[in-house]
Amino acid sequence: MCHGAVVAEFVEYVRTDFPEGIPLLPNYGYPDSLALCAVDSVYSLAARYSGVINAVSRYGAVRAGSGADATKDSLLDLVEAIDRVGGPTAAAERLFKNRQITPGTKRRKAEARYGAATRLSGPEVGIATASDLVACACDPARLERVRRAWMAEPGLGYASWRYLLMLAGVPGVKIDRMITRYVARAFGRTLSKVELEAAFAGAAASLGVGIRDFLQRYMPSNIPIRATRRRSGLKWGVPAMLVAGIYLVIAAGLVQWIGDGGPGWVYVVVLVCLWNALMLAINGPVTVVLLIGVRAEAGSRAPTIPRRYTFKATAGPAPAQLAGLNCHRSTCRVRTASSVPCSTPKPS
Repeated sequence: MCHGAVVAEFVEYVRTDFPEGIPLLPNYGYPDSLALCAVDSVYSLAARYSGVINAVSRYGAVRAGSGADATKDSLLDLVEAIDRVGGPTAAAERLFKNRQITPGTKRRKAEARYGAATRLSGPEVGIATASDLVACACDPARLERVRRAWMAEPGLGYASWRYLLMLAGVPGVKIDRMITRYVARAFGRTLSKVELEAAFAGAAASLGVGIRDFLQRYMPSNIPIRATRRRSGLKWGVPAMLVAGIYLVIAAGLVQWIGDGGPGWVYVVVLVCLWNALMLAINGPVTVVLLIGVRAEAGSRAPTIPRRYTFKATAGPAPAQLAGLNCHRSTCRVRTASSVPCSTPKPS
């Protein structure tokens, strides 16, 4: 199957899967810090992203403590910071609080990242900042040399390389297990990496995700709509309808100005104001319906206790380690507001 046919079939599958359009994703990446790009891309390998966030936050806190800004760090800064705490093995604990192992190896991810950062920032490759990597993407031959240098480190494969590029600001797709499964479900077979990347690149262009993403992010009326469509912002959908009144006042003022001799092209602005007012007016009732559904769903769920709070019943009193539990008579309440029956007596 040629790339054109692959793209066409994939676009049709995506349109069916997302009839209301591609969901908007938040801004991601570190356009000014190749160090954080490296930290994120390596720690995200075969791991939950909460661990990545913790490692990035820990690194940023340590760098802030030394008077530096991690969001501006180059690979040279990353290597220097790792050396300062005693090398990659010590950095796994002291700098990142993460001792995960690189997939397919027995080495810690901190060691793999240190080796890759040292190789890329060295004189032979000369990539130290995110802007260096983005500029390099315009030169396929040089980009291929950088890719080989990154993937020469045991445990760092193509997925981490593509993700490094994306975090730095180079468009692309990280071919991980979830992406591979989604595309395999669309075609009924597993595509090669070349076919997969072609499918996503062509689908993005065909669906106009870039243009839609720009409109969703920066059009004034879409900012409150996007905020009130989040789970935590649904309750503000009706109050946000007041902004529609502001648009109507602006439109009325502009019409008056045109009637007094203003330029005719201002009618375009009037139409934009009226359109924004209409969207905000419709958004209010929509958020009310969504909020009712969310609360109904939350009320139907049985409360559960996370695994970290489970414990075995004992004949004696509750151990001191269960400081996170406040036992009162017949209910043992956890800090997460979940509860289970508890026979532990209330402490005197």
